[in-house]
Formats: sequence, structure tokens, C-alpha cells
Amino acid sequence: MTQEKTKDEKEKALQQTVQNILRNRRLATIQRFNYDCSEYDLLTIMRELGRQLYGARFVIDDDNRFVYENAVRWLIGHQFEAIDPKNCNVIQGNLGRGLYIAGNCGSGKSVLLQLLAAIAGNYHTEYEFDGRKIALCWSEKRADELCNDFVLNGADVVANAKMADILCLNDLGSEPAEQMFMGNRVNIIRQIIEARGDRQGQITVITSNYPMLHPFIKERYGDRVVSRLQGMCNYFELKGTDRRITH
Repeated sequence: MTQEKTKDEKEKALQQTVQNILRNRRLATIQRFNYDCSEYDLLTIMRELGRQLYGARFVIDDDNRFVYENAVRWLIGHQFEAIDPKNCNVIQGNLGRGLYIAGNCGSGKSVLLQLLAAIAGNYHTEYEFDGRKIALCWSEKRADELCNDFVLNGADVVANAKMADILCLNDLGSEPAEQMFMGNRVNIIRQIIEARGDRQGQITVITSNYPMLHPFIKERYGDRVVSRLQGMCNYFELKGTDRRITH
């Protein structure tokens, strides 16, 4: 009995020490807020927004319902499911991570992010890191546009992308493999992802025609980026044919 009590006391002391460290912000983690919103109502709003913007070709169906339902839950801080990029099994999602949404051309990746961002802006969704509340909302930036900005405006473009609380990067893999800077060839997307993968408190949202573990992603960005993507993002795949021409 005495020995068991000692174990309990040690565990209590351990937890108290951990909580003290967290309170003192010596080690901070992303804290998500659980918004008291109906997932069904939000999906209904997204469906109507999609119809207003894209007409009858916008539908939430068997090919995209899993992604829409769970992305909404992620946005409002509810427990959700994602996909294991190694075997495509359904797994528990992580609210402290961003999103990586893969899908064929025209599968609706950009549309999903636009609608999520609209919902986020309307409901003022936030997360907290190191005592600071940060708006969980984003403006989309295509990977090739980011590279063009870098060529025109220089290193500040990369520095800002590395440091941004929220970064939404559309069409990963569509950009040129390298960019010229001061006579040197560099891959700025690789630099940005590596840097963000090593930082705490940031949310990264990515879409791509390529699955996260596709050989192209590994060849273009290297093992370090592939590893960081798995640690940074919840993985999803949008299925189905090109919605731009089939609806």
C-alpha cells in the first residue's frame, strides 16, 4: 500500500512539473479551440456556398464526403479522422497539424480550401500558441506563384513564408524544380517546408496532384521534406473524375 501510494505521488509530481513548464511557456504546443458548431449545419452552408460559386457541378458525394466532413471537424476543433499516407488506412487525426490534400486535376482541392477559409473567416476560428491567439484562416498561394514572387522580389518572400503562422500552399509540385537567386539555383519550396517542419506553432495547408509519399515528391524535395510533411499535416485524398468537365 505504501509503495503504491509512492508511485501515485511520483506520477502526480511528474504531471505537476509538466504543467508548470507548459504554464511558464518554456515548452509550448498548439492548443485548438472546440467550437460549438453543428458539423451538419457547416456542411450545409459549404454545399450552398459551393453551388452559389460553382453552380450545379458542385456536389458533396461519395468521392469527397469523407474529406469534407473531417476537414470541417478539423477546422472547428472536433475530433476527426484522416488517412495514413503509407497504407491509406483511416486513422485518428491530429488537431495540432495542418492539412495535405492530394487529388487529381479537377478533383476539387482548391474549392475545398476556399470554402474552408470562408467558413473560418465567418466563424473567426482561432488556435493558441505560446499564449497568443492566432486566426485559423488563410489566403491561398500557388507554389508556382510563390516561386515567381521570389524571382521578382527576393529572399524576403521565402523568409515570410517560413515565418507565417498559417501558410496555404496550392498545387505543390507544379512549380519549376529550381529558381535562380544571386547566380545560384535553389529550390525555395523545399527550403520553406524544411524550415516550417522544424518550427512549432505553425499550421501548413497544402494541396497537390501528388500523394504525400509519391516518388515525385521524394525526388523533387528529398527525404527530409517527406518526413516533415508527415509530421506537419493530416493527409487526405480526394477521389473521382475531373469535376470541371463532368458536372
